[in-house]
Amino acid sequence: MEKFTVSSETLREKIEEIESLKKKLKQYETPTVICTSEEWENKKIKAYKMIEEGISIIDYEWWPVSFAVMKTGDTIWSSIRKSLNYLTDNKNPEWSERISCNIKFTIECLLIAFPENFYKECTLSSEQMHKIIYDSIICQLEDNSDILEDVHVSK
Repeated sequence: MEKFTVSSETLREKIEEIESLKKKLKQYETPTVICTSEEWENKKIKAYKMIEEGISIIDYEWWPVSFAVMKTGDTIWSSIRKSLNYLTDNKNPEWSERISCNIKFTIECLLIAFPENFYKECTLSSEQMHKIIYDSIICQLEDNSDILEDVHVSK
């Protein structure tokens, strides 16, 4: 009977471990959306608008880079996550979370890569910085990766 109890506990632990690994794996499963090409393009337009509107425009010109990164990171992440959830019909929020975090970190690295005096000397306007951030996000989603390519499946 004692062997059975130990085996039962071991089995339960293994099942819990498997369930935990399944949850971790879920964030790597690309969700798919079945729709026409026209419907997909319309969804992307709306999703990209959500991203564009979700990026806070901050007066970057005189603020330290670290402050700009801190102030923009959460809005970037949130707007990308919401738009990915919209695009994928909220089929895999864990995937949207992972992708949006990756893009957020890339944007933060981009902003930090500028020298501290860049913002004072170059005098980029908030709108110009907004465009740089937005274009970088779209490039990561579509132009230089297959992130969204694998999501859409034509009817």
